[in-house]
Amino acid sequence: MAKRLVCLLFIGLLCVAASASASASASVWTSDDGKLVIRDETANMSAEQFNRTAEKTRSTMDNIRKYWLADQEYLSSEVIRVEFAHSVSGTPNSLFFFRQENGRRVKVVRVFGGGEKPQQLAHKLTSAVFPHGDKLIRNMMGEATERQFGNPASFPVCGAGADEWVAVLIQTGSFIPLAKIGTGHADWGMAIVDNVPVIKDRKKQHAAYIEAGSFGQYLIDVFGQAKMKEFFYRADMTHRPWREVFGYPLEDLERQWLAQVKRKTAERPEAIATLAGFWQQDPRTACFQMQRQTKGMKL
Repeated sequence: MAKRLVCLLFIGLLCVAASASASASASVWTSDDGKLVIRDETANMSAEQFNRTAEKTRSTMDNIRKYWLADQEYLSSEVIRVEFAHSVSGTPNSLFFFRQENGRRVKVVRVFGGGEKPQQLAHKLTSAVFPHGDKLIRNMMGEATERQFGNPASFPVCGAGADEWVAVLIQTGSFIPLAKIGTGHADWGMAIVDNVPVIKDRKKQHAAYIEAGSFGQYLIDVFGQAKMKEFFYRADMTHRPWREVFGYPLEDLERQWLAQVKRKTAERPEAIATLAGFWQQDPRTACFQMQRQTKGMKL
């Protein structure tokens, strides 16, 4: 199959080889306003399966818009393409990036595997509606909607609770102070290799994503979605306006958040012990262990 060079924007501008054409039998669904396009890149879905997948994706987008009151932002944004593809590594996941097509920029959420229960779809759709260069902001907002409208078996909670995972990080000495979690890949245990973001330190990556999800939910629960949106709009790559938006410096917000985590998880020793066992055995596989344990659950 012929290849072409396309540019993907994760944090910087990345160029990778991509397929120039797809099977003519691939199914495509487009919203009435043309802002949301859903495509079966595998060309393997039956019509019934694709219709269910497209409807769930559309419904998830609608829920995200309602949750964040994002009608204006969404309607004025670039086209969002959701592409369902085969899993590359055998591990279901999703990515959000920008792509140049015929001289214009489109937003792409590419879903790798997962069948009709894709992982991180709600998270990455949120990133498409609210793109930001700061990974912490993207993940705080994305995890909130994944928890609400996505697959609870998705990384990083993997079928457990974010607060329970935070309790494990503290218990095992793996907690990363929020001030040390920067805006780009390096502080998240990741790096750009051959123009693609890859995991270099799975333990650090998992811990950072867990903390972002739990802390983001705390901020939303205490201050509301509107304040989180204000934080998104006012932040840039050099300044996170904690005090200006939430009224407290990061150190105070972190202390209040962890105090709440301690209260909420005090009566869940068995759940924490299970997660701690997975983490102490091997933090690189702790998520997969938890996912296997919850595989039989209705997720």
